[in-house]
Amino acid sequence: MIYRLAPMSAVMWILTIALLAIPVVLAGVGLLMVGLALAILYLCVWLWMRPRHFAVDEHAMVIAWPLRSRRIERTELRSARIITAKEFRRDYGFAVRIGVGGLWGGFGLLWTRPKIFEMYVSRADGLVIVERDNARPLLITPERSEEFVHAVPCLFVESRPALNESGQ
Repeated sequence: MIYRLAPMSAVMWILTIALLAIPVVLAGVGLLMVGLALAILYLCVWLWMRPRHFAVDEHAMVIAWPLRSRRIERTELRSARIITAKEFRRDYGFAVRIGVGGLWGGFGLLWTRPKIFEMYVSRADGLVIVERDNARPLLITPERSEEFVHAVPCLFVESRPALNESGQ
């Protein structure tokens, strides 16, 4: 099942529009090369940092960007849960973003005192934390977050009974 990155919140739209205006303004005041460099940086964010979607099947979760993708095997996934922004602040406290913030969302790392998250969010509601074994947890905002949480393969891993001596 494919879950696109959730639509941006109004705040993210306003920040994105303001940031997209900066290269135009820079070019308009005679700083064409600076504006062009910033526009190229924005393109890199769109192609490399902002995921298009999250895919979940019985074997893995895939994060897909326009120019790359990353597969996280079912065996690496521990749990997935929805968390509100208020609950996140209560549980993790103050957070510092390392990466992109405001341009189409927030992407990169999110450092909190207890944990460092990989972050791919486009809004402050519908947050999902995906815990992984031996890796940073993911903080993401897939569309249909409740459906996503129920689809994450780690929730359907059944314990297998031990084999007896005859291999059965």
